[in-house]
Amino acid sequence: MTSSGHARLLVLAVAACLATGPGRIAGAQVTSAGDPPRTVVALASTIRAALLGHDIAALEKMVSWDGASDFKHRMVLFEMRKAFGRPIRSVVVEPFPADAMEALAQFGAYKPNIDVKSRVRVVFDEPAAKDGATPDMVFLAGQQGEVCKIALVNPITPTRHQ
Repeated sequence: MTSSGHARLLVLAVAACLATGPGRIAGAQVTSAGDPPRTVVALASTIRAALLGHDIAALEKMVSWDGASDFKHRMVLFEMRKAFGRPIRSVVVEPFPADAMEALAQFGAYKPNIDVKSRVRVVFDEPAAKDGATPDMVFLAGQQGEVCKIALVNPITPTRHQ
């Protein structure tokens, strides 16, 4: 997987929740400003609000940066900024497929920095790419203590950027 692929692969936690309209999330909880999300649905809602508000500081706080190099940190924030200004069609919380971690483990060189249970898919209200790919951004999610965080997939052994 390329560095760009790792930046796009951001980790989230399990819940079955469907989008209810343009950028709205069914069952989203309203929390006080600054309260960290405790569920994947709250995380999805916070991601949506941060993307719409161009709030890179809020997105940065949602990420578990454990094990990430400075290079990875910059790259992930760059990928997140690429979503600013793009119209959001939906935000959907999906279960993280059990076989996805197995596929990643087969390479033996990467692992998520927190236990991934779900993913949050942000689908943009744009035409599909020339190859038919959906215009989306996927965040992987998991619990880190009491807080639901975006997870990163990091190399198991240090790279020249770490």
